[in-house]
Formats: sequence, C-alpha cells, structure tokens
Amino acid sequence: MPPVTQQEMRDALDEINRRIEEARTVKKNSDGADAVEMTECLHRLRRARTALYEQVYLESIDAPDFVNAVDRITGAAKLLDGVAANMASATAFIASLAGFLGAVGAVMPVLTKHLG
Repeated sequence: MPPVTQQEMRDALDEINRRIEEARTVKKNSDGADAVEMTECLHRLRRARTALYEQVYLESIDAPDFVNAVDRITGAAKLLDGVAANMASATAFIASLAGFLGAVGAVMPVLTKHLG
C-alpha cells in the first residue's frame, strides 16, 4: 500500500472535522437516547481525529522540510544568543562610559577653577 500523502491526510482531517460539526448540530437538537448516542459518536470521531494527528506528526517528524526547519530555528537561536551576549557587553560598555563621563563631569569644575 503506498504511503498516504499530505493532501490525503488534510482531506481526511477536513472530513472528520466536518463530521464532528454535523454530530454537534444533531446532538444540540437531540435529547435522551439520541443525545447519548451523538455524544458517543463525537467521542469516536475525536479519537479518530487524534489518531490522524498523531499519524501526521509521526510521518512529518523525519521529513526533510521539518528537519531543515528545526536546523534553521536552532541556527537562529544560536545567533540570538550571540546577539544577546553582545548586547550585554554593549550595556556594560555604556554603563562604564556613563561612569567615566560622570567622573569627568565631577572633575571639570575643579579643574576649571584651578586652571582658570
């Protein structure tokens, strides 16, 4: 049996979701045994949907596009780590410069008084 395509999986999910909506509508307009039967039907449909999502996940996890996307995200995270480190260094430099300028500001009046 050939593997299921992404489109076939999407179509199956669309169909299950459509059936769930139909069952909700019927349940909403039902009472008694019919409502109980529709609740059971909704549970079966939701279990089928969960199983299909799991199948999609398992088939996608090793797909080249997925692996490539994870690699790109990992690379971007490393780049952001480097940027964050540089920003910490820049922040330390600015704080140091501000301290220096504050010290110069405190010394200038004394220098101008004695040199002036």
